[in-house]
Amino acid sequence: MTVASRKITFVCFDEAYVGTIEYKLAEILNDKADLEFITNEAYLIEFLHNDRQTDILLMPKKYENLLNEQFKNVKIIWLTEDKELSASGNNYGEEYMYLYTSVRSMIDQMDANFLKEISTGTKNGTQIVSIFSVSGGCGKTMAALGITYALAKEGNKVLYVSTESMQDYKFYKQDVKEITSDFGYQCAVDMEMAKRCVLNEIEHGDIDYLRPFSVLPMSYQVGVDKYFELINGIIESNIYDYIVVELSKEIEPKKITFMQKGHRTVLVTRQGEYEVLRLADFINNITKFSAMPLIVCNRFDRDKLDYLQKSELTKRCEVAEYIMEADHDISWEEVKSNGLFEKVATLL
Repeated sequence: MTVASRKITFVCFDEAYVGTIEYKLAEILNDKADLEFITNEAYLIEFLHNDRQTDILLMPKKYENLLNEQFKNVKIIWLTEDKELSASGNNYGEEYMYLYTSVRSMIDQMDANFLKEISTGTKNGTQIVSIFSVSGGCGKTMAALGITYALAKEGNKVLYVSTESMQDYKFYKQDVKEITSDFGYQCAVDMEMAKRCVLNEIEHGDIDYLRPFSVLPMSYQVGVDKYFELINGIIESNIYDYIVVELSKEIEPKKITFMQKGHRTVLVTRQGEYEVLRLADFINNITKFSAMPLIVCNRFDRDKLDYLQKSELTKRCEVAEYIMEADHDISWEEVKSNGLFEKVATLL
């Protein structure tokens, strides 16, 4: 049965953000809705004044006074960057939506019937998200963990895998359990058996993660190629929607191929001149990705020059999120409680 299209009008003046969600909304909704994005205040005023028709209007509440009688039968959702307000609404029954919620959550809040009319099983198996940085000290590990957590909060089944030779994520998370010595030995002598047993080495908690080795992985002859074999074994189980893979910064052909074949690559950098130059040089040497890479700018300082925005990188990558510099090392609990990396998860 064909469902009549509904008109959705989305008002947001952050054009970069709109550009990243527009395609994903259109892809999921397909022909079930007509989408219009308003990114200019003058056009919004003209739109509201000239009796334009729409069924669902998402906009900042500050423009409420511009609504007239024609909108009394329109579903109005106020867009907000206040997560608590979006969760609670208010006493007058008004509806708020957190601007950076997942696209599927947006659609569900607009009209749950959209997701019933569209097959909700649209994921094509397990999707691989590679986390990579060409410069040390950019906070890649915390970004990988944070993205894993943010994706899981959206209702996805997500696994974090570190392929680093020094698996230091066990210093960020407390009580991290390590891979059993028997499994390490199995990796050294029989990878096919290790692939069949790898699910037993996954720990579950606030995030799912493949346990780190108690000694350097090279002690069991495990390099990045063997990690990729283990990841393939996990993919074959078809348990996870996403596997977030943290890659070490050394550039190797097998890593490049892995990133190119995956669902999406997230590149972690800082705003400094040399970090951005290194990242630009890396991108310029890659022929193509399966989708435009996302960039996370970590430890951002508003008082310093942002070389990222001055770079040609913005034409080849999407700058997904800035994580502000703090006067202390950000803890794992702060990552979770402050909703860091949720914008990145929205775009994956």
